Amino acid sequence: MIFASFGIKEKIYIPPRKESYINGLAIVFRDKKFVSLVVAFFFSALVNMGAMFLPYFAKWNCAGVIPIDELCAWLKNTFNVNIQLTSEGLLTPLLQIGSGISYMLSMALVPVFLKKMDKKTLLIGTSVFGIIADIACFVIGVWIVPYNTVAGAVTYTILRFFTNFPIGIMTVLFAAMFSDVIDDIEMRTGRRLEGTVFSFRSLLNKIAIAVGNVLMLAVVDNFGYDADVMSKITNNLAKPLIESTTKASVVGGVNYTTLLNVIFFMLTAFGAVGLILQVIPMLFYKFDEKAQEGKLKAFREEKERREIEELNALAESQKGV
Repeated sequence: MIFASFGIKEKIYIPPRKESYINGLAIVFRDKKFVSLVVAFFFSALVNMGAMFLPYFAKWNCAGVIPIDELCAWLKNTFNVNIQLTSEGLLTPLLQIGSGISYMLSMALVPVFLKKMDKKTLLIGTSVFGIIADIACFVIGVWIVPYNTVAGAVTYTILRFFTNFPIGIMTVLFAAMFSDVIDDIEMRTGRRLEGTVFSFRSLLNKIAIAVGNVLMLAVVDNFGYDADVMSKITNNLAKPLIESTTKASVVGGVNYTTLLNVIFFMLTAFGAVGLILQVIPMLFYKFDEKAQEGKLKAFREEKERREIEELNALAESQKGV
């Protein structure tokens, strides 16, 4: 294919079309569906932002929970493998594996769900499921099966499957819904602005994550987070930082029970806040997918016919050139 491309000359020269990014944004932001979708997408970045606290949870909330020294000794005696493990290094990938399986499975099930309902209904329903799962995970981890126990760590690992299930579905749905809006705008304006839409979406996602990360870390610092001090208290993570998730544990003026519960809240229930905020603008998203389907098919057929006519006319005008 590479060698065949050499020496080939274009038979028809198609003049490039210049598109203004600012003008493109002005067009898309006049569309109410796009605005609703953009606002919802901005808040969706908050949903999974708590995942940045997973290493914090594995390191501090689960400090001393897993008998790391005994596990290392067993590996050495049984398999003659000398590995220095940490709770953070062991738990973080284990927790990510469960959520990754949930993520992939939920994405694969989207076509099945869309046979029963439209995209908007599925997105709102998935968000409600996620809200319940995130809040339940926080309540269970603090008051029912404490996260700073072996049973609590195992329970949270299982619950992450359900809290991450909506993420894969929403990833697919947002991409599909933005594509729907692009098609609709093209039919009304004659301008195909997918580059404008998806580049702005990418920029918005980065802004939301950057702002969210700064705010979330500021919250944790405000509750007294200090890695050096916490390492000394736990004897380099050999023992738990707190004894109970419901009883205050104050050292040096810092309530570490509150601090660890805040980290766990950011990892779990904070996602529910993002989901609630995400649902609100989606209530104003009005789009008839069935009606759009028929219109889009006719529009594409007509567009293809016009493009063929334009190419033929261009070819005729360039004959002998």
